[in-house]
Amino acid sequence: MEVLQRGEVHDVVVIGSGASGAMAAHTLVEHGVRVLMLDAGWKFDRSLSWAHVLPFQADRRLQQGDRPQQFRLDTREQPYLTPARRPFDLYRTWGWGGKTNVWGRVSLRMSDLDFAGPERDGWDIPWPIRYADIAPYYDRVEQLIGVTGGDDDSDSLPGSRFHLPPVRPRCTEVILTRAAERLGIPSVPIRRAVLTRTNSCSCSCHYCGSCGARCRTAS
Repeated sequence: MEVLQRGEVHDVVVIGSGASGAMAAHTLVEHGVRVLMLDAGWKFDRSLSWAHVLPFQADRRLQQGDRPQQFRLDTREQPYLTPARRPFDLYRTWGWGGKTNVWGRVSLRMSDLDFAGPERDGWDIPWPIRYADIAPYYDRVEQLIGVTGGDDDSDSLPGSRFHLPPVRPRCTEVILTRAAERLGIPSVPIRRAVLTRTNSCSCSCHYCGSCGARCRTAS
């Protein structure tokens, strides 16, 4: 087997460019580590996004033989096994960015209710950490990717002073909030990785509604 050598030497190789791999590589590079990232998939072309295509334009493209970009692996080419009588649907994305291309951007902080749940309910082994242990890391990630929400805390959903201003509620959300208030049910804005303010990397969200199908503007 022929071995190819390059002049550049890397300190660390990161396999996969999804959320975990990308964050690991970003942190290492910040500390001066030379990182090589490898991904088996392809680079998705944002210009091919159909998020802003009207229905008749989509029909025309389909008639011309065009197809929207596919983010999901073909299970016929890449099959997987499930336990007998317990099948499950495994969503796999093969490409630059991994599932960050298709996630709905909901970015909730786990609270002490989550970490202490097994211990409180007595049904499993307790977590070895608590919210205070990882709160600083939540802060760092929210400042990096931009998370909208609020600083209002609840027992089950911690707030953050680093949250961007919340998205303006829609009519249905206003109605639900008022109804919840009458019933004494607390409500808080959803925490999502959506830019309500332009940052140094991307423009603010224009609310096209394609969060789960890869944002064309990375906002």
